[in-house]
Amino acid sequence: MTVKVSRPSIDIRGTLDELNKPSGIAGNAMLAAETPQEQFNLIGAGRKNLLINSEFRVNQRGNTSFSGVVDAQIYPADRWLTYGNGVNISGSVYSVTLPDGTVAKSLKTVATTAAASFLHPYQKVETYGRDFLNGKKVVLSAWVRTSIPNQFFRICDTYSCYALGDEIPYDGKWHKVSVTHTLPVGMNTGAADFIQFQPLFGHADLAVGDYVEFALPQMEVGSVATPFEHRSYGEELALCQRYYCQSYESGTLAGSVTDEGALFRYLDATHNWATFPFQFPTPMRLKPSLRIYNPATGALNSMRNDASDKVCGIIAHGTQTARARISNITTYQSTSFKFHYTADAEL
Repeated sequence: MTVKVSRPSIDIRGTLDELNKPSGIAGNAMLAAETPQEQFNLIGAGRKNLLINSEFRVNQRGNTSFSGVVDAQIYPADRWLTYGNGVNISGSVYSVTLPDGTVAKSLKTVATTAAASFLHPYQKVETYGRDFLNGKKVVLSAWVRTSIPNQFFRICDTYSCYALGDEIPYDGKWHKVSVTHTLPVGMNTGAADFIQFQPLFGHADLAVGDYVEFALPQMEVGSVATPFEHRSYGEELALCQRYYCQSYESGTLAGSVTDEGALFRYLDATHNWATFPFQFPTPMRLKPSLRIYNPATGALNSMRNDASDKVCGIIAHGTQTARARISNITTYQSTSFKFHYTADAEL
């Protein structure tokens, strides 16, 4: 008995054509991704940049430029600190055009004295409640340029610090750098714990005029750096105000305010004091360090009205509200007391 078996024909030429279709680096990365979450990260869906104010647009403290400081940690923009270890520094936030044509802002720190030391820009990334980061791989990216040798990306997780990737060229030209780092399992995620990202770090013999500069820094979960995430100014401001806020216009230096400030008209006639409640624009990370300023003089712990200045104190505050008070008022004063405040809950 003869049994005939038939098979469907195979289009070998068509199959080969399918295999030869170009997919590019991004396509290969998508094909190589092991989970939908990895593909989600690759296409940049949802919120991804763990850094805040990476375009340096929010500057509540008003430190647009700085000079002549040694070892003092300065906020040239909200959430970003910089300092020179044992050296005087100057610097500012600049508008730059990157090699790919992107117009962006950069943060530059310059040594104005010489020493065997380092310049140190960085941001502390809060890990509280971010247990999902435990054991995860993160990718760090930024445009960087420097005149100083021995500079690397560096990350400090909640256990140790690590220099990552290759040495950054010190030819004074912009370079796009990305590196990966696997966070430790069991990483600390308490209220005071953080990851520190340092876009350029390394000991060197610093000369006057040596500098480090970076733009568009990003930290994201995954193994491939995706395009930079642009967020609105309002969203960045709200994120920044979890760590620092003030009652007067962003970019104005504390103590130099001349506008009206907060206005209140409440007097406790029984105890002869005036109490002034106020609210922060967003709940803060923790109970902040709070300062009251006199709008007319810039004096601490002082309010003013139309007639005179008044000494005041903070009697209570939490993460969302606070109360200040003037004591020793013997008669009712039908006037508006005015003041400004700063509230600092930085890591």
